[in-house]
Amino acid sequence: RFEPEGDGFADLGDAGRCVCMSCCRSVIVDSVDAKPLWDLVIRFFEEILGLTLWGSVRDTPVLVVGFDALNDQLQSAGGAHSGSSQIMTRGLCLSEHQSGRRIPVQRMHYDQGSGKFFADDVEERGFTLFQVPDPSKTNLNSSVTAILCLSGLPSDLTASILAHEATHAWIKLHPNFDVRRPIPLQVEEGCCQLMAHLFLQYLDS
Repeated sequence: RFEPEGDGFADLGDAGRCVCMSCCRSVIVDSVDAKPLWDLVIRFFEEILGLTLWGSVRDTPVLVVGFDALNDQLQSAGGAHSGSSQIMTRGLCLSEHQSGRRIPVQRMHYDQGSGKFFADDVEERGFTLFQVPDPSKTNLNSSVTAILCLSGLPSDLTASILAHEATHAWIKLHPNFDVRRPIPLQVEEGCCQLMAHLFLQYLDS
C-alpha cells in the first residue's frame, strides 16, 4: 500500500517500520495482545482439526518482539531461515534438540592366568549399549522454548503467523520426531503454510 500524501502512516518506532491507519485498528503490539489469538489457534488445532497437542504446545510462551530482536534470534538459531534473503522475517519457532546416542559401554573381565582382559560376551565383543536419553520416555530430545512474532502487524496476519509457528512446534514435539531424520524442510514449511491458510478460512467462516 502506498503512503498517502498529507496524512502519512503511523510510525511503529521499530527499524523504520510504519502501519497504515486502517490497520492501526487491529494492530498487535505486545504479547498481551497476542494471547487471545494464540488461544484461538490452540482451540482450532484441538476442536476443529481434532489434533492431539503434544507436550507443552498449549503453554508455549508467545512473545511479540521488534524487528531487531526477531532477526537476531533468527541468525543465532540457524536452520533453514538463517541468512535468508527475504525482506522481513515475521515469525520464528525456537526449539532445542538433543540427538540421542547409543554409547558403547565395555563389559570385560580380567583373566589372572593370562594377565589379559577378555570380553564377557564374545558376540558383542565386550560391549553393551547405553541409550541417551532414556528411550522409555516420550521424545525428551526435543523442546519448544518460545514462539516469536513480529510486532506491529494486523490481527489476522499475526494470527496466521501464530498458526504457522504452532505447526512447527507441533511437529517438533511429536513423539516420533527425530532431529537426525527430520521431514524435508520444504514439506514442513508447506504444512505450516497450509495450516495458516486453513486457520484464516476458519476465522472468515
